[in-house]
Amino acid sequence: MRLADYRGRSLRISRIHPLSRAGIALVLSALISAANSEAFTDELRFQTSAVLLATVYHDRSWGAKDTAEDGAFSSVNRRWDQTRSGTWYIEQQRAGDQIIATGLAYHDRVLVDRGLRILEWGFAQQNADGSFPCEDPFHSTSFFVEAATHSVLLLEAAPEGREFDARVELLRQKLARTAQWMTQPGVEQAAKAHNAVFTHRRFLIGAALGEAGVVLRDQRLVTKSAEYICDGFLLQMPDEVNREKHGYDSNYQAVGLVFAMRYYRLVASDELKQEMYPHLAAGIRWQRSRITPAGDVLAEGNTRTAGQERNRDGTAKSVNYSWTVLALADWATISGDRSFDELASRVWKQWEWVKTRKA
Repeated sequence: MRLADYRGRSLRISRIHPLSRAGIALVLSALISAANSEAFTDELRFQTSAVLLATVYHDRSWGAKDTAEDGAFSSVNRRWDQTRSGTWYIEQQRAGDQIIATGLAYHDRVLVDRGLRILEWGFAQQNADGSFPCEDPFHSTSFFVEAATHSVLLLEAAPEGREFDARVELLRQKLARTAQWMTQPGVEQAAKAHNAVFTHRRFLIGAALGEAGVVLRDQRLVTKSAEYICDGFLLQMPDEVNREKHGYDSNYQAVGLVFAMRYYRLVASDELKQEMYPHLAAGIRWQRSRITPAGDVLAEGNTRTAGQERNRDGTAKSVNYSWTVLALADWATISGDRSFDELASRVWKQWEWVKTRKA
């Protein structure tokens, strides 16, 4: 498959004869299982790597104060959990993924348990059709589905994950329901219209549906996910910007790259990887151009994170260096250029210094 094949059309498995589909589904399921077992291990290795342990996953206490006993996460969701009034967002519960990854990196079952409780609280709010009764439901759900599927595959790859098999299986069942809701034609078309100006959301949704496809062994979801990934790269500008709200944004460029590279490792076929690679390289080059020698990630000219928009808790959006660190470190692994690990470490040190000054 080539990126150009996706322009102006979507792939439809229904073109295959029904009897052929049944046989193909069994073969594809086996192929997905075998191919992605190794990919899961590679992803676990990256998520528990030395560079991430020294940067985004270095603080084992991260998120502890924001987690209620029942798993509600963040000031926004904890407040809603207590009062059942106001607004809440299922995306806030995506923090469970980072906490689980940190727990696996340190072989800390208490952290893994906390991360699972955060995800389980999220799924406890699920509607019968797989949706969630919160604000901005599709976009918020796409963040949560990606985090939950990523957590499942990490736990499947880690020896420590066996202890949590029963809980992981329950997550898998609820994930299937939500993935089906996300791909309902009416739901999907409304979301596409709403997300039109946000390139990073193509990579986010692609990763969410693609990872769900390999976790659930559902080729329909994998096929659907490729449409989003390819559409995102077709929006890349000649200046290597992944366009965000009619311009560029050094925060959301990194966000999109993190999800695109995760998709590259976990979901993409070898042929699609060949097509994706130069676009990933171009996106990283632009991101690198926004990093100063000291390690600052420049926000000037950003369309969304230079003070224009607000986070869910009402604070002003700014560049979150963690996304850039993750993108750089993952590119070091994919490309084999370890200088990006050094750059990721430098960006993190600068981020720590900036946060200390703000404190």
